[in-house]
Formats: sequence, C-alpha cells, structure tokens
Amino acid sequence: MAYGLLISHLDDAVKEGDAGRLLDFLKVALLLLHCHHRVKYAYVVLLFLAKIYAILPKRTALEVLLNRFFNSLGKAGGNIPLDLRMEHLNKLLKLALKQLGANITEKSAQRIAKSLEAVEQILVNVDKDCDLKERSGYHSSKCLDETVTTVTKDLHDEQVFNILPGRAYPSFKKFNANLLQKLDYREFHNWGSNLFKAWQSIYY
Repeated sequence: MAYGLLISHLDDAVKEGDAGRLLDFLKVALLLLHCHHRVKYAYVVLLFLAKIYAILPKRTALEVLLNRFFNSLGKAGGNIPLDLRMEHLNKLLKLALKQLGANITEKSAQRIAKSLEAVEQILVNVDKDCDLKERSGYHSSKCLDETVTTVTKDLHDEQVFNILPGRAYPSFKKFNANLLQKLDYREFHNWGSNLFKAWQSIYY
C-alpha cells in the first residue's frame, strides 16, 4: 500500500505540474533506489538534487525543476512527463522518415527533425478542421469521483488504518511494511559524501 501510494503521489504530481511534490518524491526515490542497489538510477537522482540545491544558480535550478512537464491541452491536470513528450515526437519522426522510403538522406532527415513541431501542429489543425477528436487517456472526473468514493468507503468499513488484534495477512508473512528496511544509513551517507567530493572538483 505504501509503495502504491508513493507511485500515485508521483503520478498526480506530474499531472498537476507540481514541481515541489515531484522533488519530495525524488528524495524518497533516492533512498529506495540506493536501498535496492539500483546504483545508476540513484546516482542520476542524487546528481539532479545536488544541481537543484547546490550546483546551479537559483534561477537556473528553478527553470530545470519546472521544466519536467508538458501540457499540450492547456488544462489543469493535463500534464505529462517531458520524456513522454519526447517519445511522442520520436514516434512522429519515425513515421515521417518512413514516408521517405528509399529517398531518405541525412540532410532530409535533419530537415524533418527541425520542422517536427511545425508538422505536428499542422496535423493537429487538420484534425480540428475535420472534427476528429482523440480519446483522452485519463478518466473523466465523474469516474474518478465514483472510484474515490467507493475506495474510501471500503477502507473506512474495513478499518484498514486501525490496528485490530488478530488481523494478519498470512500470504505475506515475510513482507515488511518498511520500504527502507534494507537501507544502511551510514553506508548511504558515505556513498553520498564521496560523490559530493567528486562533483566538487567537476562543477567548481
């Protein structure tokens, strides 16, 4: 449940474009990644946090932090991760290059890549003129309201957040509720300190 709520927190922070909540998630994610020996990912997250808090000027750090989302619809709660936006552009680029067939050259590929956003906007305008509407990937607010109400009622009725003597989950005996049970805080501190010293010689 804790992990699911954490992922839900990330998902909602991205949709709302909330950089502060995204930053909070990254701090917890750093501990989780290091705890489970995902060294490369932990390195990248720690470097990102170091840049935000210490390496970059305040103005640049704020721009980097806020430049994590993309909203093509211009409505609240409609943001997507910026890397997903890049995947959309990559897909469009591949489709455009495929149309060249045997006539593809490095020069023509570069020309298409540079005009990609303009091509995308043309396609969007054509769809609007033809009254073609793409289905949204998100549920409507009505569906969300009903889901939240149902889940809240179930949680309340079963008293899941209350400690009840004798209640147990025999299928998950070895599961520990603490997601960071394997984290060695002293080792984590030493690991981070060594990276800070290495980065100091690079960025200062």
